[in-house]
Amino acid sequence: MSLESKARGVAVSIRGVVAGAAVSEDYSAVVDQAMQVLSGDNAIDYVVITKNDGFSLVIDRSAWKTENLGDSWRPASRTAVSSIGTSPLFGRPVFQYAFPFDYSGIQWGWIHIGLSLDAYNQSVRRTYQGTGALAVLCGALSLVISVLYAARLVRPIRILHAAVEKLAQGDLHARAWVDSGDEIERLASAFNEMAQTILGRNLILESVSFAAKNFLSDRDLDTIIGEVLERVGQAAAATRTCVLKMSTQDGHVQAILQREWLLAGAPFPSQTWAGFPWQSEAAHRWVERLKDGRIMTVKPSEMEGPLHDLIASEIKSTIFVPVVVAGEWWGIVAFDDFAGEREWGEAERDSLRAVADMMGPRLPGTGYAPRW
Repeated sequence: MSLESKARGVAVSIRGVVAGAAVSEDYSAVVDQAMQVLSGDNAIDYVVITKNDGFSLVIDRSAWKTENLGDSWRPASRTAVSSIGTSPLFGRPVFQYAFPFDYSGIQWGWIHIGLSLDAYNQSVRRTYQGTGALAVLCGALSLVISVLYAARLVRPIRILHAAVEKLAQGDLHARAWVDSGDEIERLASAFNEMAQTILGRNLILESVSFAAKNFLSDRDLDTIIGEVLERVGQAAAATRTCVLKMSTQDGHVQAILQREWLLAGAPFPSQTWAGFPWQSEAAHRWVERLKDGRIMTVKPSEMEGPLHDLIASEIKSTIFVPVVVAGEWWGIVAFDDFAGEREWGEAERDSLRAVADMMGPRLPGTGYAPRW
């Protein structure tokens, strides 16, 4: 567009002298004007004036001549046309512009302007160089962004992989702390829950082994039960554990506290299962299930009325494990969680039942009376 605008300006500037030559057929003024234009601007390569009959004035920077160019320099349509190509007269690439010239309503001929492509080529080279530099910059920037994104993407996977390897090597405290907000974070969270579950089961199994070893010893029973309650309570992440002997007097069920362990730092509870109204209708259903040897789980949030109000302020979740002595239901071991509701898994249930089953044979059938 820039070249076309320049060529059109040159054509318009010499149109006046061409009009005079059309009348007088004296072309010396046209040659002089064209030579002045060429000498004043190195970007102008040539000027060619062509009449409709083919007669032409060919003027470049070094010389001028007349020549019959025939129809080759007469475009088919009388509208200004332009193109970039090799000039057939001069044999060099130029920007060619053809401008129709009419005089007094007569189609007289054409004014052809040839412009050097040096400035154009320099502009194109700068454009290519700029585009190339921009492409390189964009490529480098894309590479850096890709590397950073890949590192951000891979880092959570590496953290998770490292935690899995530690767990496989026996480190049950291994955790994958990932904050990526995507599937990797959810996977890491699931891994942490799994590792915590495995750790909890391992601790409970260790506590069961501890209980078995101590119940088989000849040590003082009251001391053994105290130590076992503490060890199993810590392994089960309980806040309080207690042994309750269940007795029936005048048709009323009563729980007698035998031994209790409370987590260090936990507030001392105002409510104990020994003072619980076991004669109530809801508690009666619990007693029937415990008599049948079934484990009971209690969530105050699922209870209603006075029973809920009685224990919900402190106890959030409880599991009762029946204790059998000489084939008869003797009482229960209760595990309370003051922190929040929880689901007691099958592994926890089986382990806690194992502890209760080991405790039963050491308890006398007439009742266990602790020294304290």
